[in-house]
Amino acid sequence: MKQWQKAKVSEGDGIVRTFLGGRERETVHPAYQASSYKRYLQNFNESLYSDSTSIQLHSCAYLHNYIMASIGEPLLDKRYSSYIQESPVYFQFNDRDLARNIRKHRISKSGAL
Repeated sequence: MKQWQKAKVSEGDGIVRTFLGGRERETVHPAYQASSYKRYLQNFNESLYSDSTSIQLHSCAYLHNYIMASIGEPLLDKRYSSYIQESPVYFQFNDRDLARNIRKHRISKSGAL
């Protein structure tokens, strides 16, 4: 979850500009950050990287204060597409889409939703 309200495209790989700590700064794209957390968990938790596990880990970013621009949203710029594909980004008013995505990936032991 991010409390961002707006962002700008930046030149670095997976980097954006947003208002943090009292000024505009460069930081990692929320989808990049979510994907990094996912990889960290997969690499350091045996129950996630073992071949015998039935656990599947999914990641996403939810920017609950961020109202997506109707045209040319910087966080959805094509340069971030690989990160967004791995970790979808949800904005304010996308909570139903987020809930739908969570339900889609939530599978009980019986395999039913």
